[in-house]
Amino acid sequence: MTVTPILTPHMPVLLFALLLVKNLTLQNVGAVATTWKGRACVQLLENGEGAGKPRVDADDQLRRNHSTQYISFPDWPWQRLREQSPGAYESYTDLETGAWTRIKIVVRDSHASLYVNGASQPALIINDLKLGNSEGSIALWIDHGTEGYFSNLRVSPLRE
Repeated sequence: MTVTPILTPHMPVLLFALLLVKNLTLQNVGAVATTWKGRACVQLLENGEGAGKPRVDADDQLRRNHSTQYISFPDWPWQRLREQSPGAYESYTDLETGAWTRIKIVVRDSHASLYVNGASQPALIINDLKLGNSEGSIALWIDHGTEGYFSNLRVSPLRE
């Protein structure tokens, strides 16, 4: 699913309630409007089907270290980044299955920081976004064998 807002410093915050499936660009996933944990949202389903067990509860530390990842599709998939720079584009963060996960991504020039569940320190820091200081789409992604629920996407320009 891709949402492409164009932002200028004088625009108000854009809030996508993500309550409707129409007008979403879906690539290799299905989407349904639903309610999860008391919140209206859009559910993404791999190939339109239900999902398997999430992997965030892995008892293998190396797998746990993959719980947050940066990719820049299509030229920089996780396999390439992991091969060329092991550990630089992924990190562990504490995720709870069956609960909403709040995320905030701050992008400034070619740098990005990912904050999870209101943490004061980022779970993942990327200092060399592969597309540099550019414009583009925002994509929401799910892995094979998983399902994802997305709600209240907010896009706003940085306050200087």
